[in-house]
Amino acid sequence: LIKLTGPLLRIVGDRNPSAVKIAIVQTLGLILTKGGPVLRAFVPQFQTTFVKALSDPSRQVRVEAIKALALLMPLSTRV
Repeated sequence: LIKLTGPLLRIVGDRNPSAVKIAIVQTLGLILTKGGPVLRAFVPQFQTTFVKALSDPSRQVRVEAIKALALLMPLSTRV
């Protein structure tokens, strides 16, 4: 999981069509679900990625970002 996480976090910021961004954000959410505490070191990168996705023009990308942020909350110690 850790080997997949870094490249996905980097590529989601690229100029991609909405469908690709949706798939990447959903995959990152799934990785969070499966990895849990193992991915705690990636929390800042996940948070930055999902917060940026909240300003995407596509409604579906924003919805997926909200779902992913909800999955991230239990791992984050910052408020």
